[in-house]
Amino acid sequence: MRTSHLGRGIAAFVLSGGLALGAVPGAAATPALGPAPPGPAADPLPPGLPSVIGPDFFTTPNARWAGWADIAYAHVELRYVAANFVVPTVHCASPGAEAAFWVGLDGDQVDSTVEQVGVDVVCDSHANPVYSSVWEMYPGGPHSVGSVSPGDDIEASVYYDNPTGVYTLNLTDSGHPAADINHPTGCLFGGCHNLTAEVIAEDPGGGAPKVQLAQFTPVTFTGVAVTSLDGTRGTLEANSLWNSNELIMQYQDPMASPSPRVDGYTAFTVTWAGGG
Repeated sequence: MRTSHLGRGIAAFVLSGGLALGAVPGAAATPALGPAPPGPAADPLPPGLPSVIGPDFFTTPNARWAGWADIAYAHVELRYVAANFVVPTVHCASPGAEAAFWVGLDGDQVDSTVEQVGVDVVCDSHANPVYSSVWEMYPGGPHSVGSVSPGDDIEASVYYDNPTGVYTLNLTDSGHPAADINHPTGCLFGGCHNLTAEVIAEDPGGGAPKVQLAQFTPVTFTGVAVTSLDGTRGTLEANSLWNSNELIMQYQDPMASPSPRVDGYTAFTVTWAGGG
C-alpha cells in the first residue's frame, strides 16, 4: 500500500545540519476533552449503502499512522478537512528518529496520493529534536517551511476547490508566523480522488532500519471538521456520505494509538507507545 511520507527526505537534510525555510485566521482556542466514552473501532455501514469505495480503492489499515479517517462511500468525494492541535514535546532516543502530525485528503487507499499539511519533527545528528511546519503532495517530497516549537497552537486544513482543481494547504502557528503555510497547488501526480480525509500522527520513517518513531507526549486534535464536495459538513462521525475508521500504528508491537472520539466526534488524543 502506498502511504504518506510527510517528513521523509527531510531527515537526511536535518541530520546534515540544514533546514529549509519558506494564511488563515488565528488558531481557535483548544476545548477541554471530557471523559472518553467507549466506542467502536469503526462505525457500522448504514443499511443499503455501498461498501465504501469499490474494488479499485479499498481501504486497509495503515501501520504507519495513528488517528481517525473518514472514508467516502461510492460516488462521494470530500473537499475539506481541518483540525487544531498543540505541538507535542518530542524526545529523541537516537539520531534520525522522527514523528509527524498532520491533516490531509486521500491516502487511506491503495495506490493513492496524499494532500497534506502539518508538523514534522526530526532528531538531528546530536539527537536533538528539530520541529518544522511541512506541506506535501505525496508521492512528491515534503517541503519544510519554518521552525515551530513545542506548545505552539497549530490550525491546519486542506481544501479542494472543484471548479479550479486547486488544493489549498493551510497551516497557522500561533507562536511562529514564519512557519505559516498558505500553499495552493494542483494535483501533481494524478490519483487525487478526494475519497478519504485523515487526522494523523505518523511514523515517517516507516520502520526503515535504524529509524524509529520518536517519542512524543500525547497530542490532542480538536475542532476536526470534514466537508463533502456537495458542501455537507460533518466530523469524524459516520453519516450517509462517509464512514469513519480508527487507525492504530503497529508493526510488531503497538507504537501509537488514538483515543475514542469525543466532543461530538471532533476530538481525540494520540498516545505514543513505542519506537517500532
